[in-house]
Amino acid sequence: MYKLFKILLMPLLFVEFVFLIFYKLCISPLINSNCSKMPTCSIYMMRCVLKFGAITGVIIGTKRLMACTKTHKGGLDLEPLNILGDYKWVC
Repeated sequence: MYKLFKILLMPLLFVEFVFLIFYKLCISPLINSNCSKMPTCSIYMMRCVLKFGAITGVIIGTKRLMACTKTHKGGLDLEPLNILGDYKWVC
C-alpha cells in the first residue's frame, strides 16, 4: 500500500507505471510474444522502477530488454539486489 501511495505522489513514477500497465494490458496481447524469462520484461521493469527509482529502474529494465533474444535460454531472472547488479554491496 505504501509503494502504491509513493507512485501516486511522484509524477514520473506514475507516468511510467501508467505506460507499463497500458503496455501489459493492451499492447502485449497483440504482439503475441512468447517470453522465455520469468518474470516478464514489463513486470521486471516495474519492480526495478519501484526498487531503484524512475531513471535507474528504466535503465536496468532496458538492459534486460536489449539482452532478450530468441536464442536466449530463458529461465528465472530476478531484478538485481543493488544498482551495480552484484549480489554484494560494494563499499
